[in-house]
Amino acid sequence: MKGSFVDSSTTIFIFGAVASVLFIASNYVLNRNLVIILQTAAISVLVLQYSVVMGLFAIAILNAMFIVRNFFFYIKKWERFYPLFGVISLVIFTAIYVWLQIIPDLNTTGTVQLATIFPLLAAWFSTIALAQVNIFRLKIFFAIASLSWVMFDIVLGLWGNIIGDGFSFIAGLIAISRIVWLERKSNSELR
Repeated sequence: MKGSFVDSSTTIFIFGAVASVLFIASNYVLNRNLVIILQTAAISVLVLQYSVVMGLFAIAILNAMFIVRNFFFYIKKWERFYPLFGVISLVIFTAIYVWLQIIPDLNTTGTVQLATIFPLLAAWFSTIALAQVNIFRLKIFFAIASLSWVMFDIVLGLWGNIIGDGFSFIAGLIAISRIVWLERKSNSELR
């Protein structure tokens, strides 16, 4: 774009990299609320990337809804309602995403593009992750959500996000391994 300091591919890369660093950082902490804070910060960056820079408003709206969802899962005293929040979130996310993305795809092309399925899968797995009180299960579901975003990035050719989401997925696997190692270590020290 004439007069612009950076072109859109550079901007997309920068936004993706910042979000990725926040997602990766969320994999290294074992405090559930800090995970949610870092994830919410990363999602906020993605809302800007998808809406302002890329014009992918359905995905931006889905991500903005993640911010609201995260608020409900952040409050410890609502823990007994986490499964209910999860189900409500999944129904709302699915309905809105089908309305904003999948139905228009069907109307214009007669098919559903493969790329449109992955954000919905990521939404499902990240919501299931947040409904978990156990940090190990939370990390497993977030790793699966990261893998869904990697697949989305590959299909759309979002190279900055592929690298970042790939590192986030790997960091998730490392976090899971770390939890298993800490659990085994603490069990062996008790004997």
